Amino acid sequence: MIMGQSNMAAGATVGSNHNSRDNDGEIIAGRGFWPGLSSTLKHNCRFASYILIDKGNYPGQLHIPLPFSLVTNDGHRREVMPDYWWLYNLYALERNSRKTRDRDKRTFKLQHIETDYLAPDMAGEIIRVVALLEKWTGRAEDLDDEYPEELRLRGRAALTGDWYLSFLVGNRVLERSRWAVRILKPRRGYRAYREMLCYYGTRTLMEYLAERDCGGFLRFQAARPEKQPLEWVNSGGHLVPEAKAAALMAAVRRGSLKSWEEIHGEFEKLHREYPLDRVLNALQVLRFLREESGGTGGANPIGREEWNRFIDEAVVLRCYINEQVYRTKLRDFADPFRAITYRNRAEQAAVLGKIEENPFIQSTREETRRFIELAEKAKEVAV
Repeated sequence: MIMGQSNMAAGATVGSNHNSRDNDGEIIAGRGFWPGLSSTLKHNCRFASYILIDKGNYPGQLHIPLPFSLVTNDGHRREVMPDYWWLYNLYALERNSRKTRDRDKRTFKLQHIETDYLAPDMAGEIIRVVALLEKWTGRAEDLDDEYPEELRLRGRAALTGDWYLSFLVGNRVLERSRWAVRILKPRRGYRAYREMLCYYGTRTLMEYLAERDCGGFLRFQAARPEKQPLEWVNSGGHLVPEAKAAALMAAVRRGSLKSWEEIHGEFEKLHREYPLDRVLNALQVLRFLREESGGTGGANPIGREEWNRFIDEAVVLRCYINEQVYRTKLRDFADPFRAITYRNRAEQAAVLGKIEENPFIQSTREETRRFIELAEKAKEVAV
């Protein structure tokens, strides 16, 4: 089961063999699943969203809960680099969301599909994996929920302190084999996950408040002090809060929804509620970040200065995205091996054009400019 926005390479023989004598073997992958050439996977496997699997053969069953990660081989041992896309290939990540939306040429879009790589489902995955990284870094050896809190605190101190190069997660945790899996650059990935949460939460709130007359962030927040759920379901590309998805299924079971037309009507209602559900999710994400950073937790309101700091950080992250999109694409123009099939640089420029003329580079810069303007308007000033 592939949940959308996937890029299946030729030769990616996904799901070639069963490791069980039952007939219910399955592979489940979140949206943005990109297996490389000859990525032979065995049932059962489960992958978080936006997993890139490097070229190679993968003999064991895999459970990779770290979204946006690179999975690769180092001899017998598998290696996972958390948040690879945010760190090293933002051009592809940003472009994938846009091209998926632009290539949707359906005449009647009855099914509403979320294409943004930063959305409520991603926020939930990231928050779960932040805790996992802390526990694993604290030398935990399995996925049991009965972790002493000291392990998380020890792991958090290591991930936010001095450079923590890599560590091993015990065998039969991420891979069903006798080999432990190496987590590469965990500190950079840990920081990148938190950056993604900040950017998603702040951007979503700024855009929502700009589109609607809510009286500013503080007034909007004051009207919704209750804690919001972070668990969402990807229902064929349509993102739904887990509680609402459970209510829909319960309505089907008790016979309240008796036809596909009624079910589709319920999904249309959920789509109308999605903008508000999404922005409430973003608000809870910022509360989570504030709590994890040592601030006041729970449903206590985010103050004016805290909100303005979130905006300032989001602007820095938007500029980072803009710069990384440019630097990633620049490789296609500056790499000398890209030029060896042309007689000279002038011929290369005639074929490829100039990087400054690239439409996606230009649109990214314009989006960054608009984001900075929106951020200045979204700041709360002292009354």
